[in-house]
Amino acid sequence: MNEDPTVEAARIARGGLYYEMQARLGLVRDDQLRPMSRAFLVVLVAWGVPLIISVFEGTALGSFADMPFLLHLPVLSRFLLGIGLLIAMEPVAEAQLGTVLRPLLSPPLLAPGAQAAAASAAALAVRRRNSRLAEIVCFVVACGCSVGAGVGLSDFDEHSWAFISGSGGERFSYTALWCLWVSSPIYFFLVARWVWRILIVALLLKSIAALELRLSVTHPDGAGGIAFVGGFPNAYTLFVLALSCNLGVAIAEHLNAQTITTTVFTAVMITWVIITNGLLALPALFFTKPLGELKQQTLDVSQAQATRRQLAEESSVLGKSISGATEEEISQAASLADPGVIFKAARDLSTVLIQRASLLPISAAAVLPVFAAGATQLPLMDLFQILRKLLLF
Repeated sequence: MNEDPTVEAARIARGGLYYEMQARLGLVRDDQLRPMSRAFLVVLVAWGVPLIISVFEGTALGSFADMPFLLHLPVLSRFLLGIGLLIAMEPVAEAQLGTVLRPLLSPPLLAPGAQAAAASAAALAVRRRNSRLAEIVCFVVACGCSVGAGVGLSDFDEHSWAFISGSGGERFSYTALWCLWVSSPIYFFLVARWVWRILIVALLLKSIAALELRLSVTHPDGAGGIAFVGGFPNAYTLFVLALSCNLGVAIAEHLNAQTITTTVFTAVMITWVIITNGLLALPALFFTKPLGELKQQTLDVSQAQATRRQLAEESSVLGKSISGATEEEISQAASLADPGVIFKAARDLSTVLIQRASLLPISAAAVLPVFAAGATQLPLMDLFQILRKLLLF
């Protein structure tokens, strides 16, 4: 791995027991994550193997009423789509986070006196990323969630793919046991692992925001030179999509059973968008304080300089100072440059880096699977009105 922590910190998909195990098996290299081949292999284990087992048990195909394995939407959303997306997102997340972290952790944005502190913060992020204990905790959490999923399976119809008849009555099928012991832990581990790594990046951005940054009020991006930070939540678009597919399937089942109304569906959709946007965009708000300080200090200085300069100009035109400024004050102010451009730039400076347009990708990822679930039962015109309001604000 790269020894420079400021570079390594952006390689958020690497490190930890899970990555080390894959490296030993030759599935990944330091310069190649190979997401497609790994996603295919893990999906084969998590979804392909139970599919084969269900074929032998005679529960792979059938009508929706019989709930065969191939038509069970929660299985498809977690073990086929979910796992595939959670692995495929690795290079996407690293590339987008790299475009944010690299400029923040290097000159000219980073002040020379803050480079040591920045390197220390990046090194801490790398240690957190590489933590074996953290991934053990993620695995324990995944096992706990799998137990909960097993409780949910017990509510299935006994004629579904999850049960087979035995001498002692109905019991879990071998397909269900594989899903509980293998597939579910894999899925929930990948989710928990990404949640931990998203938290690592958030803590790193918080540390960077507290450092001395070379921000400029006249920067053409209108945000002091760090407007690019506002787009970092989009690194997690596929993560949101993976979770939204699972949520959408759950909603579709409730709609089919007519256990939720249109009002409840709308509330769930809005709440989900707020949660995903709010939590993922929150780290960008850490930069509001330094931007606010830059804006206020620049306004104070440029406003004072503008006052002095205008007093000198008025005295030059009128022959005296109406406000009573002394000759010494006027002579000192006569050589001052016009701060008007800087004052206007400071006044227009955006202190909130997150904008509506920058949240559109993760908003779409959060909404579209849920929208598709609603489309199975609810009027399309009503759904499009909800969708338009959510995506276009």
